Amino acid sequence: GCRRSGVRIDRGSRPRARCPCDHGSKQGCSWNEAEAPARAKNPVTPVRIAIVGSRRLPQERARAIIFGGVAGTPEDAVIVSGGARGPVGSKTTVSADREAARAARFYRRTLDEYPVTAAEWNTLGMRAGPERNQRIVDSLSGPEDRMVCLWDGVSAGTRDVGQRAEWAGVRVRVVVVRG
Repeated sequence: GCRRSGVRIDRGSRPRARCPCDHGSKQGCSWNEAEAPARAKNPVTPVRIAIVGSRRLPQERARAIIFGGVAGTPEDAVIVSGGARGPVGSKTTVSADREAARAARFYRRTLDEYPVTAAEWNTLGMRAGPERNQRIVDSLSGPEDRMVCLWDGVSAGTRDVGQRAEWAGVRVRVVVVRG
């Protein structure tokens, strides 16, 4: 389908016409004029931006990067987070996941969290983290979806989710944040 407008190509539909996004694709989009009103009600899927990272990042740098990044996202963007709690009560370190959730709420973006439940930890053990990482990557299926990894240079979980996203073809930006 059209990557810009989200219009699905219906191979068997006639008459064929240009996609309403009018981007001039050489392949051309299949656009059935009779379906135009129904498709107009289904806007393009909003961009999903996963903000993931280590659980013990320097507070000031991590907050500046995350809040600054979320502030620059479109208003309909969906912020994806792993939901990891990180250090509780620390005045110097923060969890990238927790800060991403805070920034999403502060800037009124939609938040989609993938926390690991106690039941999952009990059932899956050490596989629970990588399973959650894969769910995050699987949620990034749009052409504009991307991931930002705030990595302390040590965290195996952050390295894992970043590699999984790269293997899946998701655009990944790794920001090394050390104390």
